[in-house]
Amino acid sequence: MKSYDQFCALARTLDLLGERWTLLLIRELLLGPRRFTDLLSGLPGIAPNLLSDRLRALEAQGVISRATLPPPAGARVYELTERGRRLQPAVLELARWGMDPMEPPRPHEDRQPGWYAVALQAAFRPELARGLEEIYAFVVDDVAFHLEVADGAAHARYGAPQAAAFVLRTSLENLLAIATGTRPPHRSELEGSAAAFRRFKRLFPLPEPAAAAA
Repeated sequence: MKSYDQFCALARTLDLLGERWTLLLIRELLLGPRRFTDLLSGLPGIAPNLLSDRLRALEAQGVISRATLPPPAGARVYELTERGRRLQPAVLELARWGMDPMEPPRPHEDRQPGWYAVALQAAFRPELARGLEEIYAFVVDDVAFHLEVADGAAHARYGAPQAAAFVLRTSLENLLAIATGTRPPHRSELEGSAAAFRRFKRLFPLPEPAAAAA
């Protein structure tokens, strides 16, 4: 691992987190524990040996840990430690900064449902959620995630919750249009409370991508 060799808290942080792929690896783990193969899928373009190097470095610094999921899964996974979870506000703030402006997807760019979950969490307006407790569920091209709102805080997680105010079932191709409000969900896509979906839209106002500058 390269170092700036500076006795400075920011420089020390960048020694660890400034390497290519590292913050995107943290992004993947913000939504819950992930297997090695899940991380490879969520980081298209990373080599397996490089992912292993990044995981070892983060584990050595107490940012992530390894665990075994309870039966029947029993899979070995990586997850953020308490120290690692403290990076969430910084990661979300960086995502929020990148939304202003955010150009439309380019033809060569990958897109994945979990990345939209992180973007929605970054767009969250806590001042509108005081006293509200509600869960919004999404199934996007067979990938399930949900947003849990509880008294001014929001958390995005992979998986289907036991209960939700609504379930939006759609394709990745349609998710951006629905999430940014450029088109409403079709009746076949939305199960549950339409009023809850309208609340979701107010709480998570994902901006429509801006046209690229000439």
